Order: sequence, then structure tokens, then C-alpha cells
Amino acid sequence: MNPGKVLPGEIVLAERGGWQVVADSETVYVLNLSGTRWDIGWLYGNPCGALVTADENYVVVVGCGVLVADLTCFGEEVAPGETWAQTPAVHLLASPGEHWFFEGVYEGSSPGAVQVVADLGGEHAGVYELVLSTLALVPRWRERW
Repeated sequence: MNPGKVLPGEIVLAERGGWQVVADSETVYVLNLSGTRWDIGWLYGNPCGALVTADENYVVVVGCGVLVADLTCFGEEVAPGETWAQTPAVHLLASPGEHWFFEGVYEGSSPGAVQVVADLGGEHAGVYELVLSTLALVPRWRERW
């Protein structure tokens, strides 16, 4: 698949169907088959993983916090916000003083959810299920210090 032009220095984090998730340093964008670019946000310290869900409805990017974009709203203006009512791309758990670091993102155990792995060396270490429709984070396994 080659939906759009990825420039030198940019990294394709994930692809599925007609979508590519691309990082240009801390900036993250999505390309569709026609090569149209949709800037969905940025993650401090560079993103470390991404996933286009199996139903191709969402993009999930992890690093400092979790960035989730609703692909059914592709191209709409992205504004700051933490709910779907505020913006089509939500950045969670990345506020100063309340930030989490994530190491990976995987398909969820149920439809409409993904599994995210919080920094195994940090205070929130564990595996969580992120329910995409509600943005609820449900612990599945937590390391107790």
C-alpha cells in the first residue's frame, strides 16, 4: 500500500487498509489512499507505537499519553479536547503532572477496544483496555509496587 508520500525522516508507525499513521518527530498525521494528510496531534518525546483498528474506524498512537483519532471524521478540524464531543482526535493522559508513558498498543480482547501497555518501569505499569467509544481505561493487569 502507498496511500501518500512519506517524506525522508518521517516514520510510518502503522498501516492497514487504506490508512497510514506517520510520525514526523513529535507530530502525528494520517494519510488516506488519495494521499490526503490529516494532522491529528503530537506526542511529547516522539510516539513509540500505533495501530489502525481492525474495523478501520480508529487510529491509536502511544508514547507520552494516548492519542486516539476517529477515522470516520477524517479531515475534520482537530481542537484541544478530551472527549469525542470536543474533537475528533483526543489526547489522553498527557497533561503536565498527570502524564503516563505507554510502550505499546495492540488489538483489544473485545470489539471496539485496544490494549495499551503502560511503562513497565513507571508507577502506572500494567496492561489496560481502552474502550474507544467512551475512552474509558480499564486495568487488565497492574504491577503493584
